[in-house]
Amino acid sequence: MHFSSWIVAAGVLRFLPSSTASPLPAAPKPQSNPKSSASNASAACSSPSPGAMSPECWAFLDMNDFLTNWTTSTIIGNAPMIGTIYCKPNEIWAQCFLRFAYGQQRQPAAPMDCSTPTSKSCKSPFDVPASPTSPEYYYGVYSIYAIFAYINAVASALLSVTAYSGALQSAYTSAYAGAGAASAPNPVDATLFELLSQSGFSAMDTAFVTYMNKNPYTGDFVGASTDPPSDAVIYTSLVAVLQQRLKGIMTADGAFQSLVGTKGVWIAQVPPPASYVKAWTTPGETAAAPAAVAR
Repeated sequence: MHFSSWIVAAGVLRFLPSSTASPLPAAPKPQSNPKSSASNASAACSSPSPGAMSPECWAFLDMNDFLTNWTTSTIIGNAPMIGTIYCKPNEIWAQCFLRFAYGQQRQPAAPMDCSTPTSKSCKSPFDVPASPTSPEYYYGVYSIYAIFAYINAVASALLSVTAYSGALQSAYTSAYAGAGAASAPNPVDATLFELLSQSGFSAMDTAFVTYMNKNPYTGDFVGASTDPPSDAVIYTSLVAVLQQRLKGIMTADGAFQSLVGTKGVWIAQVPPPASYVKAWTTPGETAAAPAAVAR
């Protein structure tokens, strides 16, 4: 995919449901009961549990309004006051949200950090002893974790792909070769976009590419002395961009909401790194010894 199609590609993606013809006539649908449907949705969305969280609950719980209202009622300060949310000085948005989600407003508990890919403390709400204090907090915490896990999955796959000589260079060439420098988007973003497009674009990929378009990276490949850059140089720059974007997403509610959107895309299973590695390498190709790359 070349640069001429890079900007519009995320906007024209479509996901078509698969269908199978039934040999039997469809049974007549029973008359729906709006009150019963609303009651079922309320019960499902109000009691989050592993495997039972639904993207539809994002809208049902008015998560975007909840996040906006939570943020506008937040005050930066040291001394907590009853009925007022206080974030600690220099505490980023996601960290403050996570602390309050677990009821740690007045405790000096070890913070849960989801803003750096190497963090060991960012976990799904179903993998910690405590529980978020409301369904809204559950869905907010899970989406923070899912974004963290997604960026880690992509970064982990990039590291694995460095063992396949030329795989990252091939993505760079597909994205960048033949495009006029003046009209081309940033080559780092373009290479990442090319890789995500090769993976088939999951809903999370699409959301992330849309966010990339709205928040373009302005740097270039660091340490590149050849064209195309080496796999190690491409890897290092792509991971640096992923780290930068993760930090930005978790630092401000506006950036976070710009990524999560309104449809609950992040309330889903994150694609495993292996699925990206499979898409980014030639079938049957054998990995060499891992390249020495800084992480």
